[in-house]
This record gives sequence, structure tokens and C-alpha cells, in this order.
Amino acid sequence: MHQLSAQKNANQIQEVEKVPFVVAKRIREAILDEVFKPGDHLTEAELVEKFEVSRSPVREALLALEMEGTIFFVNRARLTINEAFRF
Repeated sequence: MHQLSAQKNANQIQEVEKVPFVVAKRIREAILDEVFKPGDHLTEAELVEKFEVSRSPVREALLALEMEGTIFFVNRARLTINEAFRF
């Protein structure tokens, strides 16, 4: 019984870790589909609402996207899609 519980917890942790990657992928797809266009200004709150996830995975996804140059932060509350960004 203990092994089954441990496996279930491990699977839940693994699923939670995937959420930021899924959010980042969905943001990239939205850029490709021109839902978000280069130069658009977005807020974290808009992304939380659009993707129906909590703030933490959105923040993690945004940090990853910033590191790869897809987006950049205008200030703490707003971000912009990089106009030079192309897949």
C-alpha cells in the first residue's frame, strides 16, 4: 500500500512540474497562430485567465520564454512579445 501511495505522489509531482512547460508551449503556439503578435503587451493576469492556471506556472513559463528571447518584460506587471522573434 505504501508503494502505491509513493508512486501516486511521484506522478502528481511530475505532472505539476510539467505545467510551466505546457504553458510556455501554449504561449509559443499562440504567437505562431498570431493570437499574440510581436509587440503585443500582455499581463501575467491575462495569461492566468486565458490558460486557466495559477500564477506560479505562468511566472515560470514567462521566465523560460524571457531567457530564450521570445518575450521581454517592460516592467514587473507587463511583458511584450519580442518583435524580432521568429520560429
